[in-house]
Amino acid sequence: MESLYDTNDARQAEWTKNVAGEVCTHFFDAEGKVVTPPFRDRIIAISLEDYMKIPVRIGVAGSLEKKDAIRAALKGGYVNVLITDLQTAKELL
Repeated sequence: MESLYDTNDARQAEWTKNVAGEVCTHFFDAEGKVVTPPFRDRIIAISLEDYMKIPVRIGVAGSLEKKDAIRAALKGGYVNVLITDLQTAKELL
């Protein structure tokens, strides 16, 4: 993802503080709400509206380090099928 940013400083910008995760370059916070980066107009990706129309949105992620991002993706509805490890699944339940 380095190509999305102009400099190292941009990666540490204020907007990143609330980012819990991302799906197809759409960033979201811990509640699953969209966080729009200042460089959004330079990203070439499926629109969030089109992405959410996909009936089966599979997420593949695991490890306890990613549980907060996984939970946020589930809360936001970005993922409706999750493939993960047993320990992470238990933690999410």
